[in-house]
Amino acid sequence: MNIAVITPPREFNLGNGIFADGGIHLVNKFFKKHNIYIIENFQSCQQHRSEKTKPFTSGTLKWIDQKADLIILLGGCCLSEVMFDGFFKPMFDIKKPILGLGLGCTTYDDKEKSIAEEVFKNCEAIITRDKYLYDFISDSKKSLNGLDGGYFCSDFYKCTEEDKKYAVSNIDSQGKLCLDKPKEFSCGNAMEEAQKLSFLSEDVYVVSNNSNLLLLPDHPKVLQITTSQQLWSLYKNASIVSTTRAHTAICCLTEGTSLNYYGHMDKRALGMIEQCDIDLSNNTVDLKESKIKIEKTKNKYLKELEIFFNENNIT
Repeated sequence: MNIAVITPPREFNLGNGIFADGGIHLVNKFFKKHNIYIIENFQSCQQHRSEKTKPFTSGTLKWIDQKADLIILLGGCCLSEVMFDGFFKPMFDIKKPILGLGLGCTTYDDKEKSIAEEVFKNCEAIITRDKYLYDFISDSKKSLNGLDGGYFCSDFYKCTEEDKKYAVSNIDSQGKLCLDKPKEFSCGNAMEEAQKLSFLSEDVYVVSNNSNLLLLPDHPKVLQITTSQQLWSLYKNASIVSTTRAHTAICCLTEGTSLNYYGHMDKRALGMIEQCDIDLSNNTVDLKESKIKIEKTKNKYLKELEIFFNENNIT
């Protein structure tokens, strides 16, 4: 059986690769007997391509139509109006069975509820990454209240353990890092947070758009992060991370890295964390307890996945 695994693009946000790579780990685990082809939705980075990695184009749709027996979608917060018109409708037209693995919404409003219900009608099964989406579509045995793929990056990457001698500031900002002139930048809140962290650690990395890094204070070297695994390793081996990004928080909670979370306190962000019975609404949590909860939830989820796939004859 040929399986087309469609992931979000990493080109402008390496964080997309975190939940995609965790999802790929699950696909490899449960579908290892089949031919697996990775397809990046929209534009695709050259460095992620291989003989079995294809960019998502009209030609790819033709290949899926002719060759694929099953489509597995690792789409994250893809149940939105834009994605429905530009992605789901063309996928439904080719009449191939679709499995959604780790899906979520963006706003979780009535419009997206109707989109989720419509997508669900056209899918073989949907496994959600939060209970909010699951409650939209839980009227059928074809849905499972699941877990975001990011929690499985610790198993997929197997990053080495390093001394935690630096801190990371990863705060959304309108500022732009100037790579050819490292001291000429404007990172707004990211810089302010970096200055606070500099009192806790000798070195502080500022992350801009989840890819470009600057070492502070007054360090002339600019580092370039090019893969999601490097990004994960950066957070894993930090002494402390301040962030507005949910998948950065998932990495820190999974790997036991001290965390200050300043991100969105909404269903899209916190819903993924709540799946592990973790409340991040107060910015930080007990790291030891959270790590235990995550491992317990992951093990339970793996057993549920195996039963779910068998009951629905998916594997």
